[in-house]
Amino acid sequence: MNLFDDDWGVDNSKIDNTHITSTILYFSEAELKQFKKLCKIGIRKEYKEKAISEGNLSDFLLKILKEKYENN
Repeated sequence: MNLFDDDWGVDNSKIDNTHITSTILYFSEAELKQFKKLCKIGIRKEYKEKAISEGNLSDFLLKILKEKYENN
């Protein structure tokens, strides 16, 4: 097999139908600084030793919102 061969074999991995979207949050400079600081603290507390590998902002915010408001 050469470096530029395009035969990658058969991909038997599960099809991921996730459709990624985005949203924009507006903050003043001071609010953004506070937001980032609090999110870092919260992610570290929620995910503990897995904070680096599993703790992302989107999942963290959704987790907190679900815990607090999902059944209201």
